Amino acid sequence: MISRLVLIRHAKAENRKADVPDIERKLTKVGRRSIRARFPLTMHLLSDLNSDDLRIWSSPAHRALQTADVAAETLGISNVETHDVLYPGDIDEFVTELAEATGTVVVVGHNPYIEELYLKVGGERQHFDKGAVASFAFDVSAEDVLESTADLEWFVQGPQVQRWKTIVCLERALDKAGERIEKRADMLLADPQDPEVLHQYRISIRVARSLVRFAQPYIKRGDCRDVLSGLKSLQDPTSRLRELDMLVTSLTPYTVEYDACNGLCQQAREDFNITFAKRSTQKNLHKITKQLRELPFRASIEEQGVGEDELSARVQTMREDYEWEMSELDFNDQEAVHDVRKSAKEMRYVTRELSDVFSEDAVHVNEQAKLVQDRLGELCDCRTNARLVVEICGADAVSVAARFIMRADEIVAELDAVRK
Repeated sequence: MISRLVLIRHAKAENRKADVPDIERKLTKVGRRSIRARFPLTMHLLSDLNSDDLRIWSSPAHRALQTADVAAETLGISNVETHDVLYPGDIDEFVTELAEATGTVVVVGHNPYIEELYLKVGGERQHFDKGAVASFAFDVSAEDVLESTADLEWFVQGPQVQRWKTIVCLERALDKAGERIEKRADMLLADPQDPEVLHQYRISIRVARSLVRFAQPYIKRGDCRDVLSGLKSLQDPTSRLRELDMLVTSLTPYTVEYDACNGLCQQAREDFNITFAKRSTQKNLHKITKQLRELPFRASIEEQGVGEDELSARVQTMREDYEWEMSELDFNDQEAVHDVRKSAKEMRYVTRELSDVFSEDAVHVNEQAKLVQDRLGELCDCRTNARLVVEICGADAVSVAARFIMRADEIVAELDAVRK
């Protein structure tokens, strides 16, 4: 005679697909995360449990078996028994099997079967969300499980998976960012002479840095710091070459200034490409992207998840800070312009890469941020070009530098007019 019956509905599973049999549908990453966080707390309610007197029965459906495995791991049980009767389920046949069991039986199945079992055992109806758990205690002195008095010990509704969906979205974005860096690095190795390939490689690193900074409150501090430092070490060696590329593009071909700057640019590209192609550089790159894709979340975040409203609030704060910085920005302060441009980039990248989390309003923020980023980027480039051309060509290039400064002044006037 059983002493306790624990009913569990499987966690959130993949949607039905025409080419995938229902029995083969798996748990989503959100589903696995939610019960890995919730089950240790829920199963703690089974405080008087004797693991030697425990059985875990599961439907043969993949999603139920995955849920049962998490329950077994939580309870310290190594074996999960598959019972075909739990899929699609015959209540009377199941009760017949249950009558031959002893101790505690944990049953992992599906709706409406689990809810029907609850009704049959407890006499009342109870809705089970995905991952919900109920525990009934039985009078072991009865001869038949159906004649026994079953008392509901407790019922815990399934976890709010939305809180773990945000974590999965962050994980997916970080994983995608690491994959993108590796892909762009491979393209750069294959075509090291193309300035645009270098540019796309730099953007991939910037996107990753923006995402890590945004996720920083939820990630273990030391790991976050190491990855940010590593990403910066990938980006820094590209900065000088990118500046030279932008300068050469802006100069009139076949002029003295163009020839001097282009020659220096080509030498810088050759030096960079030699270093970039080294085995040690590539090994370090893959080490950093691996760390990025495996960033561990803080224990409290793993347990509780993160609400979409919290992430939206962080984006709103980014937006408010950026709007305040823009309203106070002195366009003649190059360092301040650079910082606001960086804020616009981060807001743009974060809202784009986490579009599954944010509302349509975030898309508008993304578009606004891109416009500002482009204009401030042009302003920064003009000033950098003016500095570099004099630095490389000397006083004879002052007239060329003046053209860049004049264009910078035009951009400042345009931005001032928009702001007013």
